[in-house]
Amino acid sequence: ELGIGFRVVPTGGKVGGNNQLWFALDRGESGVRQFEVISSSDISQLIQLSFVEAKIVDGQPVAGSDQSKIASWITPDANNFVLNPRESRMIQISTKVPVDAKDGSYKAYLKVSASSAKSTKVKKNVTQAIVKNAISFNQELYVLVGDAKSLNLDFEILDLKDFTDGDGKKHISVSFRNLGKVPLGLKVNATLVSSEFSNLSYGPFISGSTSMLEEGNEGSADFSLPAEVAPGNYRV
Repeated sequence: ELGIGFRVVPTGGKVGGNNQLWFALDRGESGVRQFEVISSSDISQLIQLSFVEAKIVDGQPVAGSDQSKIASWITPDANNFVLNPRESRMIQISTKVPVDAKDGSYKAYLKVSASSAKSTKVKKNVTQAIVKNAISFNQELYVLVGDAKSLNLDFEILDLKDFTDGDGKKHISVSFRNLGKVPLGLKVNATLVSSEFSNLSYGPFISGSTSMLEEGNEGSADFSLPAEVAPGNYRV
């Protein structure tokens, strides 16, 4: 019976000017973002907000159960509130970076949980306990600390490899390293031009995005090639 939706309100500014929960602030600065919590349920729901740690498990980023170290930086203007059926509510979160914080990228997850607002009911003078169901989801939240010079976007291409999988399909993989302090999700747009026949080209091909690469991290973007790509030497 439970159901919630979530929408970040886009805003202008530095790196935070998007529809993600990103803050780009210098030490001692404050910033504000807004998001909307939307009920898709026919019952009243208790909404709880928390800011939990970001962990890496088996190489993948996940939300932990412990409170984030930057939770004390972030203050929502509402929490533990009841959302009526099919209602929506706009929430504002304020973030203030301590003056002694170090430049860099700080990641946490905003955890939005919903449970039934009613926990008991009385029927014919008998009180029955209602076991609460709960649903939740996690939204990435970044606080990027530094000035415009330190919050630079920079990466390098480490390698490009072609390979054929077990089904005989051709692929290209491009690997990267993030050299800046701002996390990056990269997408490859590649065209192959024959070094032997200038009129022979394939593409452009567009890969899926890499996972979000933190400062100094490496990742790759892969895309498959059609069967008609002939073996040979190509500029990419």
